[in-house]
Amino acid sequence: MAANSDPGAAEVGATKSHAGAARAVRQETVSIAEFRHHLAADIEKASQGVAVVLTSRGEPVARLMPLEGERKMPFGALAGRITTASDFTRTPDEIIGAMDGDG
Repeated sequence: MAANSDPGAAEVGATKSHAGAARAVRQETVSIAEFRHHLAADIEKASQGVAVVLTSRGEPVARLMPLEGERKMPFGALAGRITTASDFTRTPDEIIGAMDGDG
């Protein structure tokens, strides 16, 4: 990928997920010098799903990517989408034991 003439401009690229399917990824290009000065902000961008491409003398040298499958879902994001079976009363002890690593 060629470096952007406008540092920090957003681009859309493609990457492969662990499942192998291509997905669009928003990315921004920054020089290593800019990255040093805005390290925390660029890491925050990556944690929000933006790939940060680092350049040296205008050439891409590294990419800071969000972790796959590691994003935390906001509390309540599945409200109204998940229901409990009407006949559910309690979780069986063997299931609880398996979740605790005892089974």
